[in-house]
Amino acid sequence: MFRIQKGNLIDYPVDAIVIETDEYLDGTGGIRDDVFHAAGADQLLKACEEIGFCPIGYAAITPGFNLKAKYIIHAGAPYWLGGNANEPHELYSAYRQSLELAAENGCKSVGLQLLSIRYGYPVHRAWRRALLACRDFLEENPGIRMDITFAVPDYEIALEGMKVLWDVLPPELAAHTSLGLARQITLSERIITKGTLKTYCGETEAIFFNEAEDSNGFLSNAYPTEFELDKVVYTSVEQCLSNQRCLMADDWSKAFRVMESIDAEEQRSIASKVKLRNENVWVGTRQALCMRALHAKFEQNPGLKRDLLRTGDAVLVKYGAEDPVWGCGLDLEDCEEPDVWEWKGMNLLGFALMELRKQYQPAKEEENQDEYEDLPFL
Repeated sequence: MFRIQKGNLIDYPVDAIVIETDEYLDGTGGIRDDVFHAAGADQLLKACEEIGFCPIGYAAITPGFNLKAKYIIHAGAPYWLGGNANEPHELYSAYRQSLELAAENGCKSVGLQLLSIRYGYPVHRAWRRALLACRDFLEENPGIRMDITFAVPDYEIALEGMKVLWDVLPPELAAHTSLGLARQITLSERIITKGTLKTYCGETEAIFFNEAEDSNGFLSNAYPTEFELDKVVYTSVEQCLSNQRCLMADDWSKAFRVMESIDAEEQRSIASKVKLRNENVWVGTRQALCMRALHAKFEQNPGLKRDLLRTGDAVLVKYGAEDPVWGCGLDLEDCEEPDVWEWKGMNLLGFALMELRKQYQPAKEEENQDEYEDLPFL
């Protein structure tokens, strides 16, 4: 059971609470001050001194003393330094270490602070690291039953967590999640807007998308969702592709700026200014790079994979006159009835998404199936 609620950890009747700390377990401020005061500062400080040191990305455990919780788990949480100083891995590890300590000590319920946001970590990205760590821990330890509650200071942070949750958690975990607040929201499937597209064989069902904030935006390369590829954590497919283009040109300065940016348009702009020795090399490899990034995005975010499959067999079309490479090169309003023969672009992203969707779909059992039967343009 996952729960996100507004509240203070010191009041939670759980087996263990998880709070952030520095390497020497003597950091102050925020919820840590409240916990020390409620648990009994002298005895808790003495317990921390006996441990002595807790590296960032690791965790240590002490008794809860005067708290309702039996244990206090001190998680070495990283400061945000732009995302290029191993912070995502350290934050993920801090959660995993904390949950493993809780399980080793027989805890069936855990209350967690959203780590590192007090240290400047972006809330959206902090939630993604937290939920990924919890998801992976539970999936890798199916024999462990543990209720996990995140305590956050306000409703907006809680709501941000619920948005991330549906992308990250598989259906069986997402279905058992609640938002424990006075103001409730209804968890529902993402609305996928469909239309029609004229092809050689007549009209067929199509799904049009462009930027992340638009209808069907989860299909966009700019959609903010963390994934890891080749031991690098990216915030979107756009960031991944932009970074790869910079690295192909050995332009490390621009690559660093791309990784430091959280804005997809800025990332695209930086990468577009990179001068390659041979542009054809990028043209020849970008589709393969995109497929790898898309696979990582959807495979590591089961909610998004579920939504991709919900598009069925519809043709996926990225619209926008400004993008004749990844999109069809036309704005939707340019033609009253979208027609594939009017395209001025290649729609590479749309075709890549359809290929990935086909890989995820169950194999068709019909014998002697025409291998070209599922191509919507024939």
